[in-house]
Amino acid sequence: MYVGDFMSMNRKMIIILCGVLFLLFLFIGYFVINDIVQASVFKSEIARIEKMDIKKDKYDVKLKTIGKHRVVEKNIKNYLYNYSSGLVDISKTMNDKILANLLSIINFKEDGKSFEKSIAYLESTKIDFNKEIDDLISYSDKDRIMDNISSLDMDEYYVSLYTNVMIDGSIYFKLVDSCNELKTTKEEFNTLLDNTLAVLKFLKNNKDNWQLEDDKIMFQNKDLMNQYNLLVQKIKK
Repeated sequence: MYVGDFMSMNRKMIIILCGVLFLLFLFIGYFVINDIVQASVFKSEIARIEKMDIKKDKYDVKLKTIGKHRVVEKNIKNYLYNYSSGLVDISKTMNDKILANLLSIINFKEDGKSFEKSIAYLESTKIDFNKEIDDLISYSDKDRIMDNISSLDMDEYYVSLYTNVMIDGSIYFKLVDSCNELKTTKEEFNTLLDNTLAVLKFLKNNKDNWQLEDDKIMFQNKDLMNQYNLLVQKIKK
């Protein structure tokens, strides 16, 4: 082998090596830059979410990031979306027209005097309501929040990213505040359901002692009328 051939071969090897190193640099650079970009997009999206009212706003699940940032973003948005959707369902139950009309003269005519359908509907509604609202109240539990991400086997960096948003940030305190209000809501609505049920059972137990006259409920004696009025007044408080 001549010296010239040897030098030519070395030159080719150097060129190939430089090419490989250049491609490797581009490859690493792409991921570094992309990660920086995704972190910036993620930060902006979280800042937008943190400004939302967890008690009123409807959280969307449209994702803006890619890669592992996308996984964290998806879990955060799904968690908040499910909570906000649950609040809507609770509100629908509490504003149910059937419940609102159980003590109406129309319902007295249709379901009295045994009120079997009304009582069954009340009891069923109470069971479903308590199940739903208890589930919502647990959304502020830190273990439940962390279970949402820990089961995905994510790198510590991304788990920390999730924790900073859902535990250490303002979203957690909004969740706690909202869930505390739900506890009060649960107590008040259960009281309303129980008082309504008490009225219906009173009318059922005394079905032979009252009747409807000119769309008004009339009792055979004043004592029963007073008892009925007291039960109704508890609902109006």
